[in-house]
Amino acid sequence: MKTYNFSTSGYVLPIVLFLVIILTGGGVFALHIAKQEIANTADLFDTAEAELEAESQLEIVKFYAASGHFTLNYIENTALLNGPITYPEKLYIDGRDQNVTKTLAVRLQDTAGMLNAMYPDAQAITDLLAVDGDFGYSDTIRDSIADWFDKDDLHRLNGAEEAYYQQRKFPFSPRNVPISLYRDELRLIHGLHELTNEQWDYVNRFLILSPVSAFNYTTAPPELLAAKLHVSVKELAGLTDLREKDIYLFLNRIREIGTGYNPETTNTFPSGVIAVEILSQRNNAQVTLHAILDCNDYDDAPVHTISRY
Repeated sequence: MKTYNFSTSGYVLPIVLFLVIILTGGGVFALHIAKQEIANTADLFDTAEAELEAESQLEIVKFYAASGHFTLNYIENTALLNGPITYPEKLYIDGRDQNVTKTLAVRLQDTAGMLNAMYPDAQAITDLLAVDGDFGYSDTIRDSIADWFDKDDLHRLNGAEEAYYQQRKFPFSPRNVPISLYRDELRLIHGLHELTNEQWDYVNRFLILSPVSAFNYTTAPPELLAAKLHVSVKELAGLTDLREKDIYLFLNRIREIGTGYNPETTNTFPSGVIAVEILSQRNNAQVTLHAILDCNDYDDAPVHTISRY
């Protein structure tokens, strides 16, 4: 009669089950990795397509601006009404979002409607920071900005010259020439240097480097408009609504109420130097392209790209 060793076979079954679980788990993990690799490849492909689309649309915006007509707060051009991608008859240059397609948006901002970091307006910067009424560095910022750019070494009452920065062992000193070369340079100045990151980020939203000097109220963001005109938030709401409905009535209104309105430093016509933001989306991939274009007439090219950032 044949006999069996049941005790030995009892050990084999758990081992087999354990190996099956290990192999199954390994197979599932391999499938997960393969699926993730496919998803990553698809995302990279979508990102590349979105980048190419943004680059091509920048060239279209250049054509639109070069062949279009600048009027107050928009560019008018009918050349792309029947193209593969239909651009509207008007592209506004006051920073508003403009959807060209479901996956393509364009934002244009006349740089004259921003604060030029090359020649910073200290009063406007302090008014922006004092929007909530609780800000104690206004005099320091105004005097220190003036000291940063003037040629002498005599500090104003609340300002700071080279001795101030040396005493604190800062690795920089005032520029002492009346122009700045980059936006973040302003962050070094006494008063602005002491701002919180949140405060600086807020001011930085309205700063730009541009060869334009005159300020354009017709294209300025609402917060900056209020700061430049020294008006209340309530009055600002009415002004921005009026600008949307009738820009000529808006211009007459700010001349009457804006205590900060200065006709000598104001230009109600677009500067032709435009900050461009293009947002292109492909599935889950999203690409944003920034550039500053000079659309004024030149002999060598219809549009100059000042910077890409």
